[in-house]
Amino acid sequence: MIRPVGTYSSETWTLTAKDGKNLRIFERQILRKTSGPVNTDDIWRIRNNMEIDKLVEGADIVRFIKAKNQMVGAYSKNGPSKTN
Repeated sequence: MIRPVGTYSSETWTLTAKDGKNLRIFERQILRKTSGPVNTDDIWRIRNNMEIDKLVEGADIVRFIKAKNQMVGAYSKNGPSKTN
């Protein structure tokens, strides 16, 4: 649910390093809230970045946006495929 909201019309973005950092921070904040705290030895704590990366299996919002932009770029370069 985070990705569609966070990447809406990202094909038109010029992604800078600062933007990438801010997007990663945003994604981690949302994932940290939605995944909930962890109880270790009767002590509740928030998840750290390594635990969040493990939850999403290393998927990164910036890589997702760049891959999406490459697909759109390839489409616009080659034009629509003709299947007749």
